[in-house]
Amino acid sequence: MKLEIEIENLDFDALAEKLLSLTDRPDVAELLQNSGNPVAMLLSGGLSGKLAKKIVLGLSAEQKETLAVDLLNASAGKLQAAVEKEAGMHGVKLC
Repeated sequence: MKLEIEIENLDFDALAEKLLSLTDRPDVAELLQNSGNPVAMLLSGGLSGKLAKKIVLGLSAEQKETLAVDLLNASAGKLQAAVEKEAGMHGVKLC
Protein backbone atom coordinates (compact mmCIF):
# COMPACT_ATOMS: atom_id res chain seq x y z
CA MET A 1 0.00 0.00 0.00
CA LYS A 2 1.24 3.45 -0.81
CA LEU A 3 0.20 6.50 1.21
CA GLU A 4 0.45 9.97 -0.26
CA ILE A 5 0.10 13.11 1.81
CA GLU A 6 -0.69 16.57 0.52
CA ILE A 7 0.52 19.38 2.76
CA GLU A 8 -1.00 22.77 2.05
CA ASN A 9 0.99 25.00 4.37
CA LEU A 10 4.45 24.21 5.62
CA ASP A 11 6.43 26.31 8.09
CA PHE A 12 9.80 26.45 6.33
CA ASP A 13 11.46 28.09 9.35
CA ALA A 14 10.46 25.07 11.43
CA LEU A 15 11.57 22.78 8.63
CA ALA A 16 15.00 24.39 8.58
CA GLU A 17 15.30 24.01 12.35
CA LYS A 18 14.16 20.38 12.26
CA LEU A 19 16.44 19.53 9.36
CA LEU A 20 19.42 21.00 11.14
CA SER A 21 18.61 19.02 14.28
CA LEU A 22 18.49 15.77 12.29
CA THR A 23 21.50 16.10 10.01
CA ASP A 24 23.89 14.96 12.73
CA ARG A 25 22.15 11.57 12.78
CA PRO A 26 24.11 9.24 10.48
CA ASP A 27 20.97 7.56 9.10
CA VAL A 28 19.32 10.86 8.16
CA ALA A 29 22.56 12.35 6.83
CA GLU A 30 23.07 9.29 4.62
CA LEU A 31 19.51 9.42 3.25
CA LEU A 32 19.83 13.13 2.51
CA GLN A 33 23.26 12.57 0.95
CA ASN A 34 21.78 9.89 -1.33
CA SER A 35 18.65 11.89 -2.19
CA GLY A 36 20.16 13.47 -5.28
CA ASN A 37 18.96 16.86 -4.00
CA PRO A 38 22.01 19.17 -4.08
CA VAL A 39 20.81 21.23 -1.12
CA ALA A 40 20.03 18.15 0.97
CA MET A 41 23.43 16.74 0.09
CA LEU A 42 25.09 20.01 1.11
CA LEU A 43 23.20 20.18 4.41
CA SER A 44 24.05 16.58 5.24
CA GLY A 45 27.72 17.55 5.20
CA GLY A 46 27.50 19.35 8.55
CA LEU A 47 27.29 23.06 7.70
CA SER A 48 27.10 25.50 10.58
CA GLY A 49 23.55 26.10 11.80
CA LYS A 50 23.34 29.73 10.72
CA LEU A 51 24.69 29.08 7.25
CA ALA A 52 22.48 26.04 6.68
CA LYS A 53 19.37 27.90 7.84
CA LYS A 54 20.22 30.84 5.59
CA ILE A 55 20.56 28.47 2.64
CA VAL A 56 17.24 26.76 3.37
CA LEU A 57 15.36 30.02 3.84
CA GLY A 58 16.86 31.42 0.62
CA LEU A 59 15.53 28.58 -1.53
CA SER A 60 12.63 28.97 -3.92
CA ALA A 61 9.26 27.54 -2.83
CA GLU A 62 9.76 24.57 -5.17
CA GLN A 63 13.22 23.84 -3.76
CA LYS A 64 11.88 24.09 -0.21
CA GLU A 65 9.10 21.65 -1.07
CA THR A 66 11.61 19.20 -2.56
CA LEU A 67 13.76 19.49 0.54
CA ALA A 68 10.71 18.91 2.75
CA VAL A 69 9.90 15.75 0.80
CA ASP A 70 13.49 14.54 1.19
CA LEU A 71 13.32 15.18 4.93
CA LEU A 72 10.01 13.36 5.25
CA ASN A 73 11.33 10.46 3.19
CA ALA A 74 14.38 10.30 5.45
CA SER A 75 11.95 9.84 8.36
CA ALA A 76 9.77 7.30 6.53
CA GLY A 77 10.25 4.58 9.13
CA LYS A 78 9.05 6.79 11.97
CA LEU A 79 6.14 8.06 9.88
CA GLN A 80 5.12 4.51 9.01
CA ALA A 81 5.22 3.50 12.68
CA ALA A 82 3.05 6.50 13.60
CA VAL A 83 0.49 5.63 10.90
CA GLU A 84 0.41 1.98 12.02
CA LYS A 85 -0.08 3.04 15.65
CA GLU A 86 -2.90 5.43 14.75
CA ALA A 87 -4.58 2.80 12.58
CA GLY A 88 -4.31 0.29 15.42
CA MET A 89 -6.00 2.71 17.78
CA HIS A 90 -8.96 2.65 15.37
CA GLY A 91 -9.05 -1.14 15.07
CA VAL A 92 -7.21 -1.36 11.75
CA LYS A 93 -4.14 -3.57 11.68
CA LEU A 94 -1.54 -2.72 9.05
CA CYS A 95 1.10 -5.27 8.14
